[in-house]
Amino acid sequence: LRGRPGGGAHHRVAHPRRAQAQPRGMGGVASVMILCAASTTAWATTEAERTTTDAVAERAPVLRREASSEEKNTIMDAVRGRLATKTAYASADGAARVFSETPPPAGCGEATFVNVVARHGTRHSSKIARLDALAARLGLPWRYPGGDASQASLLTPRGREEHYELARRLRARYPLAFASVVSPASRTTIRATSKSRAVQSAEAFALGAFDYDDDDDPALVVTASGGVPAENEGSTRAFRVEIPAANDSDRQLRFFDHCAAHAAWEAALERNATSEYARYLASDEFEAALAAFRRRVGRGVPNEAGSSTTTESSSVSAADLLLAYEGCAYDVVVADADDRWCGLVADHVAVLEYAKDLDEWYENGPGNPVARTMPVELLRDLVAAFDDAVASSLAAATEDDVRAPNTTRRRSALRFAHAETLLPLATMLGLFDAQPAPTAARLDDARRFRTSVVAPMAANLVATLHPCGGASASKVKVLYNEREVVLPACAAEGVYCDLATLKRAFHDALHVWDFDALCGNAD
Repeated sequence: LRGRPGGGAHHRVAHPRRAQAQPRGMGGVASVMILCAASTTAWATTEAERTTTDAVAERAPVLRREASSEEKNTIMDAVRGRLATKTAYASADGAARVFSETPPPAGCGEATFVNVVARHGTRHSSKIARLDALAARLGLPWRYPGGDASQASLLTPRGREEHYELARRLRARYPLAFASVVSPASRTTIRATSKSRAVQSAEAFALGAFDYDDDDDPALVVTASGGVPAENEGSTRAFRVEIPAANDSDRQLRFFDHCAAHAAWEAALERNATSEYARYLASDEFEAALAAFRRRVGRGVPNEAGSSTTTESSSVSAADLLLAYEGCAYDVVVADADDRWCGLVADHVAVLEYAKDLDEWYENGPGNPVARTMPVELLRDLVAAFDDAVASSLAAATEDDVRAPNTTRRRSALRFAHAETLLPLATMLGLFDAQPAPTAARLDDARRFRTSVVAPMAANLVATLHPCGGASASKVKVLYNEREVVLPACAAEGVYCDLATLKRAFHDALHVWDFDALCGNAD
């Protein structure tokens, strides 16, 4: 999938329930147009991209022996929902995705607008080559189950399905926010980062949110930002997905790439041997997990001199164990297999999950002093979208206009990004304020900040707007991973919070703060 500033290109978007090849990346400043087209043409595939989950068993044999069905169930139960940020969305909290809905207060209507910020769906590992190399070094008969290194970080079929189903559920809950006919007049805006996994997540979400059925293969047309190809100008079902160029300063969705203070904080964490994360890797708990992993590998490991060491060799490092944990995660989310890497780490998965949670808390969560301010441009965009939606709703003359599929009322603003986007935003909104800072002292299994739950693949924050008779009376409800939450700023009001209350609580962020000054960016 390529976008060029000087021209347009297009491809067919296969339905998430049918296999499709993975585009490698995005190029140039681009917008994406999706329109319904009666075609079954799929994207062209390369030889390297033809690996499917049907071939998983052949590519990734079990490490030692075929596990019994009882053993498989036990291992899967232990690990499926504890894979930190690599957890699949359906496994994030172990519950069915059916939630209660608190009715709006008296005098307020159902949601007419939806703001969404979502992480991309399940992707392939970014460390395929390293995982394959680790298996080879340990003498284990394993290769990455989703293909070779060319698949690194690309969206998986599971990832497309996650966003397709998420959109269907949101549309069922908030039908006024999703036009039944997709058109520019419906004023749905969709943005994604330049990463193809985010773009494809946006595509899958659009197929679920709007009036596409299983037989539709909408064409995806790439043009210069803000442009519409002449051949599609008359389409009543076309809309854009805005994609900034990879080298642009995307301060709304990839603010972490453009904040010097954040980069300096990350570098300091890497060097700090006394950080909570580093201290936990040296703790008795983690050392016990590492010793067990060394024993389970079950054979000597070559050392730097080329000779064979014992099973307890320090050549098998903490980094190797954490990489094996990632291998377990991708065996589960890509291949639905738990008798490979997971069989080597399952007994200590709680320890490995906690190590990853410590890392995320201090890198992208409340433990990062910049996390509460970095998303300032994203917060402003969310509030501006609310203001625009209020204005456009007030301009609708009648209730029929509000409900009509092609009014100029703004319906939704959809954004697709990364865990590094969502965790700082949730931190800024205070969603983790009640969580004590985790420490290296011991594993806290009662903690609320569990990345397997708060930052799985396809994690999402949804904010709905409810008209209550005028702009000053509009109320907002926030969902995190589809569950209603009460923001600390709204503690006195509950689930439904006045938009004006939110604006007062974040006044400085909305009107005073400067991104470059907060981040210490050079002029």
